[in-house]
Amino acid sequence: LLATACEAAGGLFQGVATACGDVACPGACCFDDGSCLFLGEPDCVDGGGVFQGAAVTCVDAACPQPGACCRPDGTCSFGFEPACVAAGGLYQGDHVACDGLDCPGACCLPDGACLFVTEPACGAAGGVFAGAGQACVDTECPQPGACCLGTGTCVVVLETSCAASGGLFQGAEVPCEAVECPGACCLPSGACAFVTAAACVDQDGVFQGEGVTCGSVACPQPGACCLPGGGCEDGFEEECVAAGGIYQGDGLTCAVSECPGACCLPSGACVFVIEPVCEAAGALFQGEGVACETVSCPGACCLPDGTCVFEFETACLGAGGVFQGAGVTCGSADCPRPGACCLVETPCVEVQAEACADMGGSFQGEATTCVAVACPGACCLSDGSCIFVPAPDCLDQLGTPADASVPCDAITCPQPGACCLPGGFCFPVLAAECEMVGGIFQGEDIACGDVECPGACCLPSGACTFTTASVCDAGGGLFQGEGSVCVDVTCPQPGACCQPDGLCTFELETACVASGGVFQGEAVTCGTVECPRACCLPSGACVTTPAPACSDAGGVPQDAGLVCAAVSCPQPGACCLADGTCVELQSDACRTAGGIFAGAGVLCATAECPGACCLDDGSCAFLTQAMCIDAGGVYGGDGASCQDVSCPQPGACCLDTGACLEMLETKCAEAGGLFQGEDVACVDVECPGACCLADGTCTFVTEPACADAGGTFEGAGIACDDVTCPEPEGACCLDDGVCEESSAQECADDGGIFTGPGVPCEASTCPGACCFEGGCLYIFREECKASGGEYLGDESICTECTPIICTILGACCFPDGTCQLDCVAVCEFLGGVYQGHETECIPDPCPDLGACCLPGGCEHDTEPGCIGRGGTYLGTGSECLPDPCVPSGACCLPTGMCDVLTALECVAAGGVYQGNGIECGGGCELERPCCLPDGACAMLDETDCRAVAGTWQPDLTSCAEASCPLPCPADLDGSGDVGFTDLLALLSAWGPCAGCAADLDGSGDVGFADLLSLLSAWGVCP
Repeated sequence: LLATACEAAGGLFQGVATACGDVACPGACCFDDGSCLFLGEPDCVDGGGVFQGAAVTCVDAACPQPGACCRPDGTCSFGFEPACVAAGGLYQGDHVACDGLDCPGACCLPDGACLFVTEPACGAAGGVFAGAGQACVDTECPQPGACCLGTGTCVVVLETSCAASGGLFQGAEVPCEAVECPGACCLPSGACAFVTAAACVDQDGVFQGEGVTCGSVACPQPGACCLPGGGCEDGFEEECVAAGGIYQGDGLTCAVSECPGACCLPSGACVFVIEPVCEAAGALFQGEGVACETVSCPGACCLPDGTCVFEFETACLGAGGVFQGAGVTCGSADCPRPGACCLVETPCVEVQAEACADMGGSFQGEATTCVAVACPGACCLSDGSCIFVPAPDCLDQLGTPADASVPCDAITCPQPGACCLPGGFCFPVLAAECEMVGGIFQGEDIACGDVECPGACCLPSGACTFTTASVCDAGGGLFQGEGSVCVDVTCPQPGACCQPDGLCTFELETACVASGGVFQGEAVTCGTVECPRACCLPSGACVTTPAPACSDAGGVPQDAGLVCAAVSCPQPGACCLADGTCVELQSDACRTAGGIFAGAGVLCATAECPGACCLDDGSCAFLTQAMCIDAGGVYGGDGASCQDVSCPQPGACCLDTGACLEMLETKCAEAGGLFQGEDVACVDVECPGACCLADGTCTFVTEPACADAGGTFEGAGIACDDVTCPEPEGACCLDDGVCEESSAQECADDGGIFTGPGVPCEASTCPGACCFEGGCLYIFREECKASGGEYLGDESICTECTPIICTILGACCFPDGTCQLDCVAVCEFLGGVYQGHETECIPDPCPDLGACCLPGGCEHDTEPGCIGRGGTYLGTGSECLPDPCVPSGACCLPTGMCDVLTALECVAAGGVYQGNGIECGGGCELERPCCLPDGACAMLDETDCRAVAGTWQPDLTSCAEASCPLPCPADLDGSGDVGFTDLLALLSAWGPCAGCAADLDGSGDVGFADLLSLLSAWGVCP
């Protein structure tokens, strides 16, 4: 159409030359809010509308209108009815708004019924609105039930109404006719609760009656009860006494009460007292209720560093220490201390002697330090040889020390050679020594004999001539050295010479010395001198010297004209001094020093010096080791004084016969007795014996302790195994719920549960059936609850359990060695080991236990287990209390072998006891003769011998068989003989020289007495 015609017809012109097939004519477009617009289909869709068709008018379209929709979740949305219904909602009508609209939901009424109404309507009906949209079929409305009010009356109301009224709701749909209303309930704590009779029983309370208020009753109050097995529980006096406890009084709780327990005294003894009393005595409290029989009190613990602490055995072992025994004090424990240990090729370390020996070292003594000791090392001597000695010893021998621990094969020592001195002399010395004296070193290993240079020659007449050494020697002259000239030398002049035979000759000093004479000085005439005579030195040797020099050297001058060949000098011998040391002196000198002379020629190494000997009566005597052993004593060591040792004292020993004897602790243990302490008299002790207690049990205690426990003392020394204590009767709860009064054994034989001695059936609460998966147990409520079972009530029986699963029985072995038939669950619940279905207790399938004596003490074990641990099995059923084991330990025998013996067995075998519980771990080192550097002999093991630079004689058994070389102190250069080099060394050190090698008499200076000693030793060393 033309545009005008289209508009006249009410149309919408689409443009000139447009075709109907190419255009989309508009129509009604309905939107979500119910409005309608006349739009083309694309515009309608783009605007979110629903196109109703081309040319359809909004009037004809009748667009759907929205309204409120109550959704299933109780919310309200504004939408169309179909969408509301499709979503499970409840359409409220077109144009109905959500604002102010109450959607219906489930309403729980007071009678438990449910209505689908709005919240206001629900409230008007006294109901509880469950929520808009909530359906009744999906709502579980609370049902009314019996409510016990505080007055004791019962009404049927909802639980909330019951609580609001202060009542006790008995359960939904429960009628008042079927319930018990609460009343006062006296609880174990002494408090009162307003509960039902059943609830009162569940809380172990005593119900006072329905409707009875707590204000009208006086509940009994509990108090603290100290239990016999340890610990404290709050309860009532009757229950406490029935359990064998000690009641502390009404209202006294365990929090404020103190129960007694084991208390370790400083002496190591144990007493049963409360903690303040224990602490006041300076002792260690082991815990309330802890019995003395179950604790190990502390004692001395020797630590690896040599210190001692007073500690418990487990803590001691954990610290790497060696426990010395309960009650042993650090003052009486002899803990080994570490010391310096000299090693080879390794620096010095500070360890204990045993560790040093294991490292192959040389132990320098306890408490020595590596800083303070001189460990051996390579030492180069002037003759080019090398010895392994400490640096001071090396310097004493004029050697050059290397670093400590460096072996000789690790260094190359310089060798001596010919040295021409400025005066023309030649000496075989080291290059450094040659340079020190201004000489010319000719080279290592070059002998002076290979060179000859002329020099001044002093003739016997005192004149000087210039010639070679050989010519000089041939003329009896004294060659002054190659290159020396007469103008530079002063030739020695002849003088008086005292000959060995006592005659005096006038000649040169060299000729005098060569003939064994003593030169008196140049130009000195025979008429002015006193020639030497025989002189007896302290060493027993005889030298020919003038009387004054003899006296200066500490010798005794003999008559004038006597020579050594004509006298017999007194010989020194071992002198045992009061301080325990031994020196070799002559008899007079020994007596002057207050010593004991062992005899001329007796060496300290072989002398038997006395020492402290501890006797059986606790006294100490100063005896030799053999005399001490013959007297049955314990030897403290050579030289040990009684003031320095602490001998063990005898004390009361309770024997298993009941008798008491006073003896040493070791003797008491050997006799199988119980030692009461050192210095404790038998008149002051009560020996233990069997004590029958009121509960029928037996304990091994003293008579006063038995009386304190209310028991009957059977006699000192009588064991519990030898008596039969009467068993008291008490309530016995049988498995059929019946209670009868019988003894504990009779009750057990009947399969019942014994509730306690002296407890009558009317005062006892018997256990009931406890049903659980795996069976039924006849136990108390608390035990059932702890095991996860269902308790059927006091005095209920297992036949009431449904179902009864425990149909197959088997043997069940318990830790105490007993056996009974149980199902597997019951056996495991009771702490037993199930042996299998349908197994029987006869014959007994349980392992046999008995006392096992181990190095550390007595323990219960099976025979194979005991033997496997290296123990001694004492038989099935044997007990560890009283201790049947005598302590044993490693014993080093004279053969060098090690065996585990008791202390007395070890001493009887001539061995050295190493300590209780000490394992052998291998053999012991043998003691054999050791030749010491001073010529003495001592019995030492190889390690100790080498530590003192001695020579070990493994093929000999005593020092009497050994022939130790005597020392040669005058051999200053260590060449094996005393000669000219030694003379030069002595002369070079002339004067004050404390501690030097040339000070032969130890006077602090090198002088004439030292010269005489050197000359008297001239020649090859012995």
